[in-house]
Amino acid sequence: MSTPLITLKLKDREVKAALAQLPPKVNERIRKRVARQVVKPFVGLLKSAWVGAQFRGKAPHRRAIASAVRTDVRRVGAGPSAPVRTRVGVDYSRKAARAKGRQRVFHLLEAGFRHKAGKKRIQGRFIAFRLARAKLSGIMQQYSAQVLREAKAALKGGPA
Repeated sequence: MSTPLITLKLKDREVKAALAQLPPKVNERIRKRVARQVVKPFVGLLKSAWVGAQFRGKAPHRRAIASAVRTDVRRVGAGPSAPVRTRVGVDYSRKAARAKGRQRVFHLLEAGFRHKAGKKRIQGRFIAFRLARAKLSGIMQQYSAQVLREAKAALKGGPA
């Protein structure tokens, strides 16, 4: 996966206190499940932003970028109480869905590049970066609220 666009880190004291009361495996499972749920709408927005981006010419690379957007939610470190990292980015592997390697220009379209022959700087569009910055605070609020709701439900012994 290329450079992640969004990194979620839990800072809310109330949520941390509720999670601390849970067994470590349940704590980890709740954090992972909620992270996947919260990021899913953002992935859809990111895909539609790349498919609908205005560039000259045909759109095979933009469609490939959209089909290669992936979410990666995993524990970072040893033990179930280790932090859970959530990353959203473009999968650069050749096996990415229908992309077939055409998504590998994402970094050029996103951040721009220096044209080798003409020594001219081609400006990047920062489509994904701007979208991630705009949605990050909303995603974090939703993440904290959902984790708190699920943790309280788990403490009571019922579904969320």
